[in-house]
Amino acid sequence: MIITGDSRKSVCLAWSRIHVMVESARVREDFTHFISVPMNAEEMKKAFAQFKDDLIQECGNERGVDKSVFQEEGMLHLTVGTMPLMGKVIQTVLQHKECSVSFNLQTNTSEKKP
Repeated sequence: MIITGDSRKSVCLAWSRIHVMVESARVREDFTHFISVPMNAEEMKKAFAQFKDDLIQECGNERGVDKSVFQEEGMLHLTVGTMPLMGKVIQTVLQHKECSVSFNLQTNTSEKKP
């Protein structure tokens, strides 16, 4: 990408606008990755299985309470954070061979002299 303008200020303003557009598109990206801490200790698995069984036994007649709403014991984890990595916008940019950004300040050399 080459940004051209009549002044340094106009080139910097154009760069800022492009940066804001890319960042706002990135923020709207769906989450693709998450950071988690596994909760797969045997004691944790047993306690969760007991909790699930107790809840189903106590509230199994309630609407929506059945085994299908629970995670499998082996998949237990604590999600620390989620993030959009390599979203559509970034993937599209990286797929192009010309992925470099350069800035070019062109001055108007055809200024009319009085």
